[in-house]
Amino acid sequence: MTLGKTILAGLALFAAIGAEAADTKLLALDGSAVFVGEIVDADEKAYVIETGLGQMVLPTDTVICQGADCPEIDLPEMLLS
Repeated sequence: MTLGKTILAGLALFAAIGAEAADTKLLALDGSAVFVGEIVDADEKAYVIETGLGQMVLPTDTVICQGADCPEIDLPEMLLS
């Protein structure tokens, strides 16, 4: 595991610790991290999620949103297949 992935996994772990059951999950496409919290903003380029560590901005092309509060975002066709 690279240092970047190790740091990312550690941040995801701490972000998940303070999360509530109804929070939204952003899953890294490569499976390296899960971010849990409340989506406070989103557009075609990025999600802004409030976690136990504070706000994080994650590009939409690097994560999958899971949960009832996931916004509908128009993603490029290549990400949907």
